[in-house]
Amino acid sequence: MAKILHNNIWYSPVDSRSIYEIDYEKKILANAESLFPGYVCMQFKKTVESIYGVAIPDLVLIDKDYREWIIIEVELEHHALQGDVEDQIMKFAAGQYTEEHARYLVEKNPTLEYEKLKTLMRTMQPRISVMVPVSKPAWSNNLLKHKATIAVIEIWGDDTGRYLMRVNGDQPIVLKKTFLTNVFRGTITKKELTIENASVLPDSDLMQIYIDSSFSTWKIVRTAVGAWLFPQGKSPIDELSALSFKLLVNDSGDYILEASKWHH
Repeated sequence: MAKILHNNIWYSPVDSRSIYEIDYEKKILANAESLFPGYVCMQFKKTVESIYGVAIPDLVLIDKDYREWIIIEVELEHHALQGDVEDQIMKFAAGQYTEEHARYLVEKNPTLEYEKLKTLMRTMQPRISVMVPVSKPAWSNNLLKHKATIAVIEIWGDDTGRYLMRVNGDQPIVLKKTFLTNVFRGTITKKELTIENASVLPDSDLMQIYIDSSFSTWKIVRTAVGAWLFPQGKSPIDELSALSFKLLVNDSGDYILEASKWHH
């Protein structure tokens, strides 16, 4: 059997069938700052409605700059993929997230900014991470259909109750500091840009953006369902072939639009 020697103490892998899911979840929460730097991690026991029915998540990760959020479904080794794990993930992927979900999280953690969180949850669907104590490669293809990934967090213990955590798989990785959001060509006038995540936009109605080192001004239009950028004057993207872009910010606070061949 594999063992880990740490500070002259031997640790062995804990049989996941001997762990209660709530205890595994508590261990993840207790070590969240080390496991998920750059994110706020907390319980998210709020009903999510979808066309497939309702479900309740376990945890949530919120990027500290409100650029993305990730629903975490905690599962154990003996849980079935069909009818259990995949059913939950399908509901989260198609979930309807409202200001009630944002208010619930802010009430549990007042350090969160309600307006930014509400906008993030309203305009951007979450990524989904399934966290398990043992590797489950057979689940990968089914979960990828719902854009969900698998993160392995193993528990290793000694004979006195002390434990270590060993991580593997697709662990959540915080976005690069310069990245704000993905941006796409719009369909209204063919000149506007559709913003994937409106919570990262400045509070003003106008926005100055550099595109290929050229300075341009854009008007921000916000609605209950999203946000768009409309060029003031000739569109600086008319000559570009890219269909999607990344909105970045540099150390000086300048906004930059960069053509992208794929989404982040």
